[in-house]
Amino acid sequence: MDETIQQLIQLLESRYGVDPKFSATLMPLLYAAMRADPDAREIKLILEGIVAAFGARKDAEAGSIDEVHGILSQFSQEMRKLDEALKVLTVYLDRVRKTVRAPSEPRTIH
Repeated sequence: MDETIQQLIQLLESRYGVDPKFSATLMPLLYAAMRADPDAREIKLILEGIVAAFGARKDAEAGSIDEVHGILSQFSQEMRKLDEALKVLTVYLDRVRKTVRAPSEPRTIH
């Protein structure tokens, strides 16, 4: 996991110019996001959020890091809610699949 986070921080720096110190302050959020096992699209959205936050920070005062951290924390919470909803749907679909089984004998319907 640490290697993945370091690779993301390096990617943010090399491709988008995000200061590694800024990325390092968001390390707890990156760990939380990576624990949810995001797909490539979700990782791209997370990185875009960090890039946007860094851009906003460059435009604002240096004290706004706490606000960015709060926004990304809220984003992380919403991702967890979506993950939980998907788990609930998966359980529901498993139950439906178990109750609706193919008939043991083929039926002619005509």
